[in-house]
Amino acid sequence: MGTAHRRETMIALKAAHTAIRVARDVGYPQIDVTHVYCVECGTELDWQRPVGPNYLMFCPACGQQNEVPLPLRAYVVPSELPASQAENKQILYEFHPKPPSPPPEDLTMPRWLKTLAMLSLILGLLTAAFIVFRLFAAAANLAT
Repeated sequence: MGTAHRRETMIALKAAHTAIRVARDVGYPQIDVTHVYCVECGTELDWQRPVGPNYLMFCPACGQQNEVPLPLRAYVVPSELPASQAENKQILYEFHPKPPSPPPEDLTMPRWLKTLAMLSLILGLLTAAFIVFRLFAAAANLAT
């Protein structure tokens, strides 16, 4: 047996699909992110071989520093800076590795806390059982 769909839901779904189609065709044309260009002169850059730990690229025409776009960073492994460019302090960023995490603390509970937790659990269960017993007794009295 088929599921009944509300008319308003189907109209909204068709409108959403149409809006997405129009946005793709008109407002947001497909962008080719595999071609990276220099921000200064517009020369195409080789994004597959960045230098330094911060995904830097240098334009061969003008020497401008560029970064590999975020969608492409997962596909490359940065290398170290050449010695000629390492002297320029303006292009270097400091890279600080994450410090090692401290060892985990001892998570054992003291004996008095375990005892208190167990007594609280027992007291809670007894209270719940008493409430259920009283409800059943009240229901039995109403039935008679």
